[in-house]
Amino acid sequence: GDGAITRFTRNIAGNLSAPLAVIDNQAGADGLAGAAFLALSPDGRNAYTAAPSEDKIGIFVRNPSTGALAFLGVQTNLVGPVTGLDGIAGLAVSPDGAYLFGAANLSSALTVFGRDPATGALAFVAAITDPGNLDGARAVAASSDGQCVYVAAQTANTVEAWCFTGPDFGDAPSPYATLAANAGARHSLGAGAFLGGVPDADPDGQPSALADGDD
Repeated sequence: GDGAITRFTRNIAGNLSAPLAVIDNQAGADGLAGAAFLALSPDGRNAYTAAPSEDKIGIFVRNPSTGALAFLGVQTNLVGPVTGLDGIAGLAVSPDGAYLFGAANLSSALTVFGRDPATGALAFVAAITDPGNLDGARAVAASSDGQCVYVAAQTANTVEAWCFTGPDFGDAPSPYATLAANAGARHSLGAGAFLGGVPDADPDGQPSALADGDD
């Protein structure tokens, strides 16, 4: 394939015209080799591409007036802390725009990235695996209430649901209030918000010197 995103102009009747492509490795663009999926952020400021041929997520800034895309950067499997992008095939942005989720069929993983709402840049949070249930993960969708993420796994023949409920406590060390008995910081879990390395519900705070007690 071309490894490209093609933008069309749409008139009031719904007719498409004036195709304009952003092509992989041209004009600085990256993250488009074998492009399999595109996700737009809820605010319309960014487009994200799944590029399984090079195990990358492409990050693009979108002009809200024209729809034109400008390349911003990539997240690449096994570069820095990033894992879980081998064969990345599906993407979804959380309804609040705070997180991007990916489904990768060769990694058999659900990946989580934090999203900067000002720039659209991504920061790796976690790669979640569940052998036997996420094998061949290919598509991902976030519920409109932000409470659940669903992953379709082709090899496992399953749809895996990750729903986040209950309180999530922090893990800051003394003298910060962390425990429930001390009215420690907590919030209800949602797909777009959590305290610690991955979404998890805590019965109480777990203070630790490095603030990683509930990771």
